[in-house]
Amino acid sequence: MSTDHLPARRRAGTLLALGTVALLGAGCASGADGTSDVTVSDARTPEPATDDMAAAYLTLDNRGDGDDALVAAATDQAGEVELHETVVEDGVATMGEIDEIPLPAGETVELTTGGLHVMLIAPEPLAQGDAYDLTLELAEAGSMEVEVEVVDAADGAGEHDDHDHDDHDDHDHDEDHDDDEG
Repeated sequence: MSTDHLPARRRAGTLLALGTVALLGAGCASGADGTSDVTVSDARTPEPATDDMAAAYLTLDNRGDGDDALVAAATDQAGEVELHETVVEDGVATMGEIDEIPLPAGETVELTTGGLHVMLIAPEPLAQGDAYDLTLELAEAGSMEVEVEVVDAADGAGEHDDHDHDDHDDHDHDEDHDDDEG
């Protein structure tokens, strides 16, 4: 909408009114259904077995009354950072990039091995005992920075065992299983 034909005072009033409408619309889109209140705990990266990838696992707790979503992550520790999900179909696990990780109101979402996780591609060298900053971008709450601790690979899965599947009924535990994938 062009306001060039209006006197300066009226043009300023029109722009102020349009800005107010835009802000009100944005407020309705993001907060009409409640407000998210996301906290992060247990942020960890198992010491990577290879130099080309590492995974970050954490627990996201949305204590608010509005839904949110993790839409991106970033760190100076890696060349690229992606949100990933591992899916097991017919006993075969595949991992791929996803657009977002939903954080429903009042729920806790765990990023763990064999499921949802943050993938660090081409990370700087990481060793047990190191820590790095990870910025999480939430659709509604904005960005938040968390410190991620690099832990022993055997402990990195939290309560799970040290391989990449969390649905143990869907695959074989054969002796040739390779645990070197992050």
